[in-house]
Amino acid sequence: MIEIRHRTTDPEKPTASIQVNTLEQPLSDHELGGLLSNLDLYPQALQAYETATLRNPADPLAYIGKGNMLLFLRRPVEALAAYTEAVRLAPTLAMAYAGQGMALRTLRRYREALDAYNRALLWDDSFAPAYYGKGYVLLRLNHFWQALRVYRRALQLEHRAA
Repeated sequence: MIEIRHRTTDPEKPTASIQVNTLEQPLSDHELGGLLSNLDLYPQALQAYETATLRNPADPLAYIGKGNMLLFLRRPVEALAAYTEAVRLAPTLAMAYAGQGMALRTLRRYREALDAYNRALLWDDSFAPAYYGKGYVLLRLNHFWQALRVYRRALQLEHRAA
């Protein structure tokens, strides 16, 4: 049995809990990682994603989840390695390249981050998070007009999805 405790917005009740074994269907390690991440329990989520990668080393989404948690935990070098493994496993998955871009920009390797975001958009030109990341990097590279165009594209995509 796993009990998950998290903070609530109710001042009378500072934490809430859920017993994972009470769910109707058991969670996979990957699903548990997502749940723990949504509860801002990043170290526990990282552990769940690491277990997921050990159980299924061919699952690129588990590596992406692991990379996300490593970024939340301020471990960008390790996050980059996880995203790079996701790219190796799924070379057409835009989300994996966008993850690389996030890790590279955290490391202030802006030109490489720009390349990663461009590869993400090569595989999915409607992936708004890659446009936002690309815009961020373009701003850091002082390409302000390009950044403005990229941000506008991201907003158009989000508007269509809404």
